[in-house]
Amino acid sequence: MTGVRGRVGPRPGEQVAAGAGEPDRATGTVEWFDSREGVGVIVLDDGRRLSVRRDQIDGGGSQSLTPKSRVRFALSEVGSGPVVSGVYRL
Repeated sequence: MTGVRGRVGPRPGEQVAAGAGEPDRATGTVEWFDSREGVGVIVLDDGRRLSVRRDQIDGGGSQSLTPKSRVRFALSEVGSGPVVSGVYRL
């Protein structure tokens, strides 16, 4: 056998179940961030408030966020609720 044939991912137009594959991308505003402790809160555009940790911030340089700045991030659902990852400044 010279290779593996098959499709990776959904077919064009195919519906993908929520929570399957890549996490949803979302935007929000930093409510506050304590750079000393490395934790803060992001308010999603739909009004939900989610915590963010320093290790969830991408973008090199300072692993900190400025209050009132806009951010984009991956939003995944886990057993305990929504979780952010890959946070970067807009």
